[in-house]
Amino acid sequence: MTETIGLVARFVAYVCILCIVGGVAFRLLVLTRSRLTTGTVGRGSRRTAAIGAYASLLLVVTDIAKLGVQTAEMRFSTDSWITVGSTMLFHTSWGTVWMMQVACAILLAMTFTLARKDALPRWNMLALMSIGLAATPAFASHAMSAERLKQYSIAADVTHVLGASLWIGTLLVMFASIIGNDGDEPRSEQPRSEMRANYIDALLRKFSPLALVGSALVVCSGVVSALAHLEHIADVTGTPYGQKLIAKVICVGVVVLLGWRNWKFVTPRVKTEGPRRMTRGMAIEILVALVVIGVTATLVVTPPPAQMMSH
Repeated sequence: MTETIGLVARFVAYVCILCIVGGVAFRLLVLTRSRLTTGTVGRGSRRTAAIGAYASLLLVVTDIAKLGVQTAEMRFSTDSWITVGSTMLFHTSWGTVWMMQVACAILLAMTFTLARKDALPRWNMLALMSIGLAATPAFASHAMSAERLKQYSIAADVTHVLGASLWIGTLLVMFASIIGNDGDEPRSEQPRSEMRANYIDALLRKFSPLALVGSALVVCSGVVSALAHLEHIADVTGTPYGQKLIAKVICVGVVVLLGWRNWKFVTPRVKTEGPRRMTRGMAIEILVALVVIGVTATLVVTPPPAQMMSH
C-alpha cells in the first residue's frame, strides 16, 4: 500500500513541477512573444497563474504524502511516528531537500496568486523560484550517490527536469489554455474554431523552437545520467534499472515522433483544416508524456547496478 501511495505521490509531484516551470516558460517565452492582443495575453496569463498556484499547492500535499510514506518505510512497529518523522526531516539530507521543496512550493503558490494580476516583475520572480524548484529533485535522487561523474550527474538531473519542463510542461499549460478558449475574442465575429486555429498557430510559432531546445536538453542530460549509472552494456538489459531506462527511452522516442509529426504535418494545416486535428495530436502527445513520467517515478527508486552490487 505504501509503495503504491509513494508511486502516485512521485508521479503527481513530477507533473506539478513540470506544470509550474512550464507555466512560467509559457507565459514569458511563448504567450507574450506571440504578438497576440492584450486581452488574449491577459486571459492566458491568468489561467497560467491559476494552474501554477494549484500545482504548487498540490505539490505541498504530495510532499506531505511522501513524508508519510518515507516515515512508514523507516519505522518499526514500536517506533513513534513523530520521532521517526522528525528524524527524517531534521537529520537527513532527504529531509533538508524536502523542506526546501515545500518552502519553495508555498512561496510559488503565493506569488502565482499575486501574478494573476499579470504584473511582469512577479513573473520574473516566479522564473527564478521555479528554477530553484526544478533543482530540488536532483539532490534527493540517484545522482547524489553516483560513484562516477557525480558532479555532472547532479547537473544532468537538474537539466533533465528543466528540459522536460520547457518541453512537456509548457505543452501541458499551452494545451489547457487552448481548450480553455483563451484565444477567443468576445466581440469578434469570427467563428470560434477559426479563432482557436489562429491562437494555436500563433502559439506554436514560439513553442516549437522551445520544445526543440527542451527535448535536446532531455536527451543530452539523459545520456550523461545513463553513463554515470551504467558501467557495462550488460547493465542496460540485465538489471531492473536498465530495463526501466529502456522503457523510458522508448516512450520518450514516441513523444518525439508525435511532436515531430504535429510540427511537420499538422501545424502548417491548422488554419486551413481547423484546430481539431492539432488538439487531438497534442492530447495524444501529452498522454504518452504522462506515461514517461510514470516510468520515471518508478525509475528514481530503482537502485542502479552499482548500488545493487554494494548491497
